[in-house]
Parts: sequence; C-alpha cells; structure tokens
Amino acid sequence: MALEVGIVGLPNVGKSTIFNALTAAGALAANYPFATIEPNVGVVAVPDERLNTLNQFQKTEKIVPAALRVENVIVAAGQRDQQELAAIHLENGRRLSQAERDAEAIAELRRAVYLAPYQHEAHLLLGEIYLRGGRIDEAVDELKISVWSQDTLPARLRLAEAYLAARNPGLARAELQTVLARDPANVRAKQLLTQVP
Repeated sequence: MALEVGIVGLPNVGKSTIFNALTAAGALAANYPFATIEPNVGVVAVPDERLNTLNQFQKTEKIVPAALRVENVIVAAGQRDQQELAAIHLENGRRLSQAERDAEAIAELRRAVYLAPYQHEAHLLLGEIYLRGGRIDEAVDELKISVWSQDTLPARLRLAEAYLAARNPGLARAELQTVLARDPANVRAKQLLTQVP
C-alpha cells in the first residue's frame, strides 16, 4: 500500500526541514526564500510490527512494509500577487540559467514575462540564454526589449554581443559607443569594440 503526502506552504516556512525530518533525504533547507527550485520527492518505509505477527502464520520470503511518498511542493500560486509570482519565476529562471539548465530557465522566464511583460531582467536573462544557445535573432529581440524596458549597461553590452554574433557591426558599434559615453572606463565595452570590424 502506498501513501502520498504533499507538503505545501509559503516560502521560507520550513517545508524542506519537515521533508528532511520525514525522509532523512538531506534536501537543501536554506535560510532564504525559494531555495527549492524543483520539488523534492522521497519514499520512506512505514514499519508495522503486525506484519511480523502475520508472517508467523503465513510465511513469506520477504516482509514489505507500506511506503510513504513525500513531496515538498514549492509554492501555492493562488496565494500570490501577480508581481510577487513574477519575481518567483524570475528568481527560479536566474538560478536555472546559472546552472545552464536553459530549457527550464526559458520556461520560468517566459512565465515571469507573461506576468510582468516589462520585467527588464527577465528579458536580459532570456537574451543571454538565447545568445549562449546560438539563437541570435531571438537574443536580439529579447535584449532590445530589456533595453527598452529599462536602459541598463549590462543589457546594452549583451545587445552589442548579439549584434556582433549576427554580423551587424554598425549596430554593435552604436551600442558600445552608447555604453562608453555613459561609462568611459567600461573595460568590457572597450574589449568588444576591438572585435568590431
């Protein structure tokens, strides 16, 4: 017989700690919100002394106790304001991107963009992922939206890199000159400018 239990709750309330207490699985239980990117799943045996008594009357080769499947559910979406939920997806996307789990990161960042269309950082991360994956046109589009949403130097630098990858030196040079006009000491912009034909 299999029993299933889901641990649901708001961020940073101890779901992973309870999960570890039940399963001894050693899941990450950090002291900051959204430490769990994917649900933790564990299966533990539920010992029952009555099985030994039954086995005395009906011998079996093996005594198999009941199993308890425990899942640490990340967050209940219905309890979140739209901007807060977008922030959750953005943070998950950032962590997945850093782990180079690009397909999952794209899905999380798309959710963030759906909930907060002008979230510049989500567009910046999507652009970086697309650039890393060789999807140049998509990278350019996302990075342009990021710059349009909030004009930041990191977004302009990435956009210049995307233009270089797209073999568009004129637009790359324009982006780099904009960066250098705002930050004349920017080393990365100077390095990239030397690569512009």
